Amino acid sequence: MNAGGYLPPPPQPYRPPASPPPLMYQPPPLELRGIVLEIIEARNLKDVEFFGDIDPYTKVDFGGKKLKTRAHKDAGCNPRLGDTLEFTAPAGVNDMLLEVWDSNKYNFFTGDKLIGRARIDISDLRRGQEFLDRWIPLTDDSNLAAGEIHIKFIGRY
Repeated sequence: MNAGGYLPPPPQPYRPPASPPPLMYQPPPLELRGIVLEIIEARNLKDVEFFGDIDPYTKVDFGGKKLKTRAHKDAGCNPRLGDTLEFTAPAGVNDMLLEVWDSNKYNFFTGDKLIGRARIDISDLRRGQEFLDRWIPLTDDSNLAAGEIHIKFIGRY
């Protein structure tokens, strides 16, 4: 203690300056090369058929590539579908247009009728998630509910 009653602070322990963490290997981000789309089932599809059950099939547009499934004859409004489509994954394309149609293959007067459609964001697959399993709501041309479709995406890296 000095004459003024002042005590100097105790010495602080030496701390080396903070250094950045050691460099660790970071693998490059995975590049999505392709997508397998499993169309599992649908429920509560809008009934656009006047006589009999609907014959649903699915059209998909992804990055300008358009594919469609086979029609499921007389499958009705709650069909088990079990279809698979495969796409390459063009860079920068993060949404897919999916449409469900009623096939009127043998009715030359009316042609096929749109049941419903949805735009699907696949950006989670671009971030490396291996698969997505979802029920997707469909809307018709009037933007009214037209049922749901159960799909699974599997990313190919």
